[in-house]
Amino acid sequence: MILAGLLIVREGNAKLPIKEGASDFNMVQFAGIIIGVIGLVVINTFIPVFIYNQTGNAVYGFIDYTDFYRSLLILISISIFEEILFRRILVQRIKNVLGVRKAIWMSALIFTIGHIYTDSGLLLVFFSGLVLAYIYIQTNNIYFCIIAHLIYNLTIYFLTPAFTRNFDLINHDSIMISSILIGSGLVYGMFLLLKNNPKDSRVLN
Repeated sequence: MILAGLLIVREGNAKLPIKEGASDFNMVQFAGIIIGVIGLVVINTFIPVFIYNQTGNAVYGFIDYTDFYRSLLILISISIFEEILFRRILVQRIKNVLGVRKAIWMSALIFTIGHIYTDSGLLLVFFSGLVLAYIYIQTNNIYFCIIAHLIYNLTIYFLTPAFTRNFDLINHDSIMISSILIGSGLVYGMFLLLKNNPKDSRVLN
């Protein structure tokens, strides 16, 4: 990842890719991002289980964080580093050269390839990459992306033990489908809020 970041930044120039405008705090955008991240957590939690159930496979591999402080440091570090690399550098660089839409889709694809050797579901990683790239494009604020990524990681961290303990209670198709639909609605709501309250109204025009 470090090597990839060095390759993306312009040769002979240690500066990040140029971006336009300031990155002021927008409360409406922030609220929308929180809503979207919650939806993303729900989607990424229930879709794998639902697919496993439909294919007749047993669910396994729940995350087990036995060292709280070490895990917390890793989650924070990953959130910061990945957002700087994949959104502030990669998305901005592609946007500057090829435009907004290609920046979103291509960065999500590269983000997915970067997770190919992890335990993360690649389709869900791709979707998360699209969401985070959209947040960056619409807000022009890398700090919002870092916060969104960190909230996602921490929510998964704290949700997984509860999800595992109550798995038998929620492992029903009706509950999972309803949760996936609600999560999708929350992510869509975030898209609408960010679209109607962009940092720069010219972003997606």
